[in-house]
Amino acid sequence: MRGRGLAAFFAALAMILALPQIAAAQGPTLHGMIIGRDGPNMIVRNNDGSETTVALTEHTKVVATEGALGIRQSQLAVTDLLDGLPVTVEPTHNSEQIEATRVTFKASDLKTARQVEAGTAQAKARVKEKAAELEAQNEEMRRRLAEANQYVEKGSATILFQTGSATISKEGKAQLKGLAQQAKAIKGYLIGVIGYADTTGSSAANQALSGRRANAVIRYLQKYCGIQPYRVLAQNAMGEAHQMGASETSEGRAKNRRVVVQILGNKGLEGL
Repeated sequence: MRGRGLAAFFAALAMILALPQIAAAQGPTLHGMIIGRDGPNMIVRNNDGSETTVALTEHTKVVATEGALGIRQSQLAVTDLLDGLPVTVEPTHNSEQIEATRVTFKASDLKTARQVEAGTAQAKARVKEKAAELEAQNEEMRRRLAEANQYVEKGSATILFQTGSATISKEGKAQLKGLAQQAKAIKGYLIGVIGYADTTGSSAANQALSGRRANAVIRYLQKYCGIQPYRVLAQNAMGEAHQMGASETSEGRAKNRRVVVQILGNKGLEGL
């Protein structure tokens, strides 16, 4: 009997001696707000401004409380531990890290954190959408800059002349006025003018004649059609080159006595 009493006494004494060690294993309760998650770890900013990294394990209990006294409780998952959520953490210290045995928070605070997270997700989506939109605009600008010096034909007219003449006919003047109206509707347009001659006479004379014809067309466009000088490219006098019709026939030679006028549109400005 006395032996059993001594055994009980020593057992109680061992428990008393072990209490400081058990208490030492239990760290002070943390009160703060979750400011980040890093894998299985949770970063808590304590009320005193310091930060503590706490490990979440399979044994961590996540509890939401309701009511003024927090009597009603429901157990949730670690995935409910959202940034911005005020929490109370009951930690356990070991040699490597601080582990959370229990994380408690108000259900109303969780609702707020979820709303904030939803708003943040929407804001991130809007930012991502805006970034994609700006990238598309930048890509379009890069394309336009690459095409800034590229021109394509948007319209043309062929003005025919009499043999040895650089005088524009009534029909030719009407063609030029119509072409000018068409050009003015195109942003960033330019006018190209190329003069030709048939093979009647010497090649040197025909070269000069093709230049006079081109210049006559340019003067008419500027003086009577409202085309500004900077819109007109320098004339090209091609002489007898690029014959359109047979030089042996009058009909063929008539096709060769011509000035070709082109409306050139800047590819980089298309669609603006």
